[in-house]
Amino acid sequence: MSINVRVQGQSVDLVPGKLQNYLCEDHALYRRRAKTWTKTNVQTHIDHVRNSGLVSEMRILKLWRNQKRLDFPSFYLELTVMRALAGKIRLSLSDNVWTILEYLAESFSAARIVDPANTNNVISDDLTATEKQSIAAAARTARNAPTWEEIVR
Repeated sequence: MSINVRVQGQSVDLVPGKLQNYLCEDHALYRRRAKTWTKTNVQTHIDHVRNSGLVSEMRILKLWRNQKRLDFPSFYLELTVMRALAGKIRLSLSDNVWTILEYLAESFSAARIVDPANTNNVISDDLTATEKQSIAAAARTARNAPTWEEIVR
């Protein structure tokens, strides 16, 4: 649901949405793949990601996604990072990324991820089984890489 642009050298995800009414922060977002609109709250998304304490891990996984040319929408990736580390003891950044790659390789394809602003929106439905398998395969390859430079540059 986002469009990635570069602004003053920074990568920024823009989320085009239509405000539902001036009394709340709910938006209608167009889901290109499903060819339909969905109701959600962009500010809830922003707060959810910002308060996760996992922004560095998310940035590394986005670099990995971009370098491997994976079709993995940003918000779906962010929620997946949170799911992969949920209930885990958070260690170093590298250990956390390693845990996320393991999750992507082993559990991601079957995981059901819902929108924290509207549980009727199943974010994991935004990718096909084949697209999810491509991400899982890339994560397995990364887990087998002998150096970090082969995972993300």
